[in-house]
Amino acid sequence: KPGPGILPTDWSGAAVAGAAGTLAVTLPRGRYLVSVESLDAASFAAVRARFGMDATGPLEGVAAVSDLVLLFSEGDHPTTLDGAAGLIAASASAPAGGQVRVAWELYGRAPASGAVRLELSVSAGEGNVLRRFGRGLGLVGRPTSVRLEWEEPPPPGPGPTFHVVDLDLPEMDPGEYLLEL
Repeated sequence: KPGPGILPTDWSGAAVAGAAGTLAVTLPRGRYLVSVESLDAASFAAVRARFGMDATGPLEGVAAVSDLVLLFSEGDHPTTLDGAAGLIAASASAPAGGQVRVAWELYGRAPASGAVRLELSVSAGEGNVLRRFGRGLGLVGRPTSVRLEWEEPPPPGPGPTFHVVDLDLPEMDPGEYLLEL
């Protein structure tokens, strides 16, 4: 439901056929309080998620990146966010030693240099208290990481450009990892 000052013609939403828990909403730039409710009438179970969303957009001359999402890795790469909506993984877990498909949107204006430099890294989490203590004493090394860097042409305009990358991580042990772009 649109908030105060937002006309019903200014927003749109769509349920993706066959999706489990995926919701796509298009809004004009602004700051919003988002509330999503779901009710299972058969079991009388309900769930609600509320959060703030700052969708004011990047500053002029600055390229920005959306949140990263993990996708199911089967099949061809989707070419749009709408095409990826039904493939978004319900959790942030992936099979150990397998492939992780990561997607995001790049939007805004490129820097004055014209090229956009991106770096995607996967690094091991901090681990438990004993591991952090051992690292602090110098008895245990830093977590391993994998890094991918590249430059690409600037976005053609202020609108989003969709990106998908498959990461093969056969050497990674099971555990928690941090994925950063």
